[in-house]
Amino acid sequence: MHRLLLAIGLLSAWPALAQAPSPPAIVITATGEAQAPPDRVIVSFSLRGEGATSDQAVRQLSETERAVRAGAQGLLGGEGVWRAANLSVSEVRAKTCDADNYGRPRLSSGDCAVLGYVALMPTNLETSRVKDAGTLAGLIARLGGADARVTGFSLHDTASLRGQAITAALTTASEEARQIAEASGGRLGPLLRVEDAQSGRAPFAAAPPMVAREVFSPPSPPPVPVEVSPTPIEVSVRLTVTYGIAP
Repeated sequence: MHRLLLAIGLLSAWPALAQAPSPPAIVITATGEAQAPPDRVIVSFSLRGEGATSDQAVRQLSETERAVRAGAQGLLGGEGVWRAANLSVSEVRAKTCDADNYGRPRLSSGDCAVLGYVALMPTNLETSRVKDAGTLAGLIARLGGADARVTGFSLHDTASLRGQAITAALTTASEEARQIAEASGGRLGPLLRVEDAQSGRAPFAAAPPMVAREVFSPPSPPPVPVEVSPTPIEVSVRLTVTYGIAP
């Protein structure tokens, strides 16, 4: 019987315990930002070859590749990452062959006779020589790279930049919380909890340096210099910060 009465007593007291007021707190959502100039750049272009046969088209593309690699090596001093994985070799026919195509099979005769072949290979060259990006694109175009363009800037490692943004967000949150506490007639208490309200960006993965097949000398005449001024890389964090209130 005593055990039953004790259990009833605890159950009757539970609502009172559950409704105990929480200690006063200040919750602030603050944003912090940090910027740094990019230290990586990608120049994109296509290697192209044409010929009466597929071998001739691929051979011309290969020659262009060697010339572009040589020029890039001479300008960048061996620094950079060359990426080219997709090669296509297409048949070329007269324009009249495409007038009534609709995807149906065509015989390689008459208007649809094969006139030649075009080989294409999209290529990216990534380098830390950010200031030379424009010059590099112009040099690649001179040496036969098609549609050479600067396609993107990035930061090798955003970890330290994110740390700066977190520090800025915490500083803002602390100042706002202090003002609220003082306006309420109290003092800012200890920091109770910090929550990240958004996911951070992944660090840029470092790629191995480009290895030259041969040692090339810089091209002559020298490339036309082009100066670029990329927008700084920005990292933003949003934190929810909770402080206690001291009497």
